[in-house]
Amino acid sequence: MRFTRVAGLCLLFALLLSTPANAQNVGDYRSTIAVFNWTAASSWEQWDGSTWVQSSSYPGQNPGTGTVTIRNGAVVTINVSPANPIGGLVVGEGTSGILQFDNANRTLNIGSGGVMVNAGGTFQFGNAAQTLTVNGGSVRVNPGGIFQVTSAAPSTTHTPSTSQGAEVLEMTARLISA
Repeated sequence: MRFTRVAGLCLLFALLLSTPANAQNVGDYRSTIAVFNWTAASSWEQWDGSTWVQSSSYPGQNPGTGTVTIRNGAVVTINVSPANPIGGLVVGEGTSGILQFDNANRTLNIGSGGVMVNAGGTFQFGNAAQTLTVNGGSVRVNPGGIFQVTSAAPSTTHTPSTSQGAEVLEMTARLISA
C-alpha cells in the first residue's frame, strides 16, 4: 500500500515537471487597459524577469521585442511601422481587446511566435495598404475572435496570405471583408 502511494506521488510529480509553463520572457510587452496609439511607450508594460514594469519604449522600437499581448479592455491603434520585428502577437485574453491599424500605409513584422487572436479579441485592418508579415510563425484566429479586413473599395478581394514558411492554422472565427 505504501509503495502504491509513493509511486503515485512520483508519477504526479513527474507529470507536473513535464507540463510546459506559459511564462513571460524578458522583452515581452503587454498593453495597459486603455485606449492608446502603439507609439505611446508609457501605455506599455514590459516583463523585466520578475514583474511587469512601465516601459520606456514601444514594441518594435528596439531590437529584442518578445511576445506582445493586447489585454482585455485595451484598444491599441498601430500608428507606426515599427523598425524591428516583434517575436509574437496575442490579441485579447479571452473576453476583449482590440488591435487596429490607423488609415495609413503600415507594416507590422511578426517573428516565429506568430499571431493569435483569442475569443473576444479583434485584429482590424483599415482602409490603406497595410501589411502583416509573419516570418515562420502561424496565424490563428480562435473561435470568437475576429480578423477584420476593411477596404475603401468594396470590390477589393482580401485573401489571408503568409510568407517565409508561415501558415494560417485556423480561421474558425469570422473573417470580415467589407
